Amino acid sequence: MLPRVLSDVDFAVINGNYAIEAGITNKLLAAESRDSEGAQRFANVIAVKRGHENDPGIVALVKALTTDETRQFILDKYNGYVVPMF
Repeated sequence: MLPRVLSDVDFAVINGNYAIEAGITNKLLAAESRDSEGAQRFANVIAVKRGHENDPGIVALVKALTTDETRQFILDKYNGYVVPMF
């Protein structure tokens, strides 16, 4: 929603993936560092119900999402505006 109303506001905080999708990365004042407190505290996580941590499907999902290939995909696709935290 924010990318559509940028002309109506003086300042907005927008997730990197939304800024990319809206084509407004050239208007960014700053991008959050991978090492920032916010990135460390609010990174996306995989959460499962207690006792299901070792379910084969969950284990396979975590393995697939944390490969070097996945990391490189994120780096290539999002050009630093979304960063892998694993």
